[in-house]
Amino acid sequence: MNWKRVLFPLSIFAAAIWMAGSSPAPEAEPTRDSRARRIIRLLALPFRRLGTLRLEHWMLIVTAGLAAATVWLAWDGHQQLAVLQGQLDEMRVERRPWIEVDAYIGGVTWDAQGVHIALRYEIKNSGRSPALHVLLRDEIVPFLSPDPHFAPFVLLKQMSQEQRKRTDRLGYPVLPGQKIQSQLTKEYSREELEKYQRDIDKAYATHASDDTFLQLTLGYVVDYTFDVGTEHHQTYCLANIDSVNPNAPLGPGLSLPIGKDLLAPSVRLDGLPLYCGAD
Repeated sequence: MNWKRVLFPLSIFAAAIWMAGSSPAPEAEPTRDSRARRIIRLLALPFRRLGTLRLEHWMLIVTAGLAAATVWLAWDGHQQLAVLQGQLDEMRVERRPWIEVDAYIGGVTWDAQGVHIALRYEIKNSGRSPALHVLLRDEIVPFLSPDPHFAPFVLLKQMSQEQRKRTDRLGYPVLPGQKIQSQLTKEYSREELEKYQRDIDKAYATHASDDTFLQLTLGYVVDYTFDVGTEHHQTYCLANIDSVNPNAPLGPGLSLPIGKDLLAPSVRLDGLPLYCGAD
């Protein structure tokens, strides 16, 4: 903000008031004044009274005017900075990366160690800037857990918090429009299955050990940053792993049969995920 643009008109205004107030009082007017002269005299009356003010009064008036101008300039500058910051934030959001994730089940196999679930992730950047330090973390847990510390929603929250706190520069960049595939295998051991069945029997007075189905939930978090900032952004999801009948219409799936191998497309993630989101 240019101070000269404010101080210059204020100084002219103050000088005009001083000159009008310090001018000599007019001599006695004739008794018969015209209407125009009476109007001029009335308009000049406030300025003649201002001329009786002393120097310290004038200094006080000028100081008050400058203080008011300073307050107005500060407020106006703050408003302009707020508008500018809002515009910069909007531009930053428009050009930021956005990570989308699709997860697929490639097959389920059982052996003496337990169940092995083949997964394929497709990570795509649908934004306008490169996503940096892209890192995927996932876990598989039973949908119904007798221990609240291992419930799917708790697991997802823990993974998300741990990712947001990381300060390393691990991961890889994903450019705008680029799609990256990641294939891996998650396992659920026989020991974990037996413990789960015992805990369910104890907590709910059931005979889960006699069940031939197991309902597992996949949770994943993809964490990334952009520009040179350290703020983390994430795409996350919870979804049940179900067996399906490829010859039947698409509908709710069933829990995984224990000890039975399943090949794609007879196994998939539930079409109605428990919870998904992005920030």
